Amino acid sequence: MSEQELKNLQIYIGKRNQNQTDEQVIDHIKKINDETPLTQEEWHKLIFPSCNNGQVEILKFVLSHIQSLNNVKEYMIHTVYGIW
Repeated sequence: MSEQELKNLQIYIGKRNQNQTDEQVIDHIKKINDETPLTQEEWHKLIFPSCNNGQVEILKFVLSHIQSLNNVKEYMIHTVYGIW
């Protein structure tokens, strides 16, 4: 995936320009991943936009594709909860 494609996906997840449902966003991510499987690094880069506005189902979906989560404190700072 190119940097621009990844950025577009991050924006799609974080902003929901057409008020997509969680299921529609997840389906879109699945479609992209089916065409060109996302790397672990790319999945990690989807965490922050998934944390935007407390999108729990999307975050759970993204996390389910990550083998090992590093820098948990850093991720938590960027969530809507920011409790660290």
